[in-house]
Amino acid sequence: MLHLAEVYDGLIDMGGAIMPPLQPVNRERLEEWLAESPERVRERRVYMKAQMNALKVSLPPGKTMIDLFKEQHFNSNSPLKAIMADVEEKFGPVLPPELSVSARMPPLDEISAYVTAMPGKVYEIEYTTAAGRRAVSHIVDVSFLRAWMEHPNFYMIK
Repeated sequence: MLHLAEVYDGLIDMGGAIMPPLQPVNRERLEEWLAESPERVRERRVYMKAQMNALKVSLPPGKTMIDLFKEQHFNSNSPLKAIMADVEEKFGPVLPPELSVSARMPPLDEISAYVTAMPGKVYEIEYTTAAGRRAVSHIVDVSFLRAWMEHPNFYMIK
């Protein structure tokens, strides 16, 4: 990708946001949460597993659970979303809201400061997610990508 962008003086769509590391999980709060109701955690796991197994058996030919996990992000009528809502209604959230990934995400101004501190040009495209959260996606130039590839937080999914 870097080579093609250099040859054609192109831009690179990063396919999402380049973000600073998430805030760490508050381990004390997590352990406290888990200690509050170990029996409830076990009941939740057993109930959810039963629901997932029932869904798996009912899948049409050619459809897999992996397909459903991919679809749930785009399909508001996803059976997985219905299961998760049912489980949450019966047993409460998986984690306290303050420990969720979305609660630990840096705000947009921190993301912006993080990427604009690097060399090169970055274009930030803000949008609203289906869940109503403000998010950003980045498009970068060759200089930025080269610097990002050398950054300690860079990783490539293989």
